[in-house]
Amino acid sequence: MLIFFPPPVSEMTSVLNGGGLNYQIGNPVRYEFNKVNALVSDLKKIVEAQIVEMRAKSVEVVELKQKVANLEKMCHDMLATIASMKG
Repeated sequence: MLIFFPPPVSEMTSVLNGGGLNYQIGNPVRYEFNKVNALVSDLKKIVEAQIVEMRAKSVEVVELKQKVANLEKMCHDMLATIASMKG
């Protein structure tokens, strides 16, 4: 009985091997992954910039509230002074 084996393959390639399918033009999965990473980085920068802007506006709102409170106190004091002058 004779057993025939196929001739040896000079190079086997696979998805995991750099010489495998679609690697002649680059790795499409790696390309998409890098593209998604770049988009995430861009979005992260945008969100961080908006957070900084919101914090600055929050400080500005607190300062404006303090100024309004000071003006209300001044008006109250002026009305009390006017009332005391009339009486």
